[in-house]
Amino acid sequence: MTSRFNPGLSVRYAQARQKVSNRALAKHMEVNPIQVSRWRDADDMRLSRVESLATFFGMTVPEFLELGQEQVAPAEEVTDVVVEVSDSPLTFGSAVA
Repeated sequence: MTSRFNPGLSVRYAQARQKVSNRALAKHMEVNPIQVSRWRDADDMRLSRVESLATFFGMTVPEFLELGQEQVAPAEEVTDVVVEVSDSPLTFGSAVA
């Protein structure tokens, strides 16, 4: 199992933990609230932005990023694949009326 950091998840979790609205975060960061929404959906982000957000939330960069750490299973480790097989034969051709 590998993991990757998702800064968008970090923003969402940090906001939820500290009950910070998009508007309040936007005001502090001097951006439009729409930009905060984009950060919440981001898969990656500039390091300077991550540092600013971590500081705002009173965390170190590693602590902030760990909030959005996702566990990703490599393809060969996936074992919960379900395949349904039918006993009915497939038939092709026109229907008889």
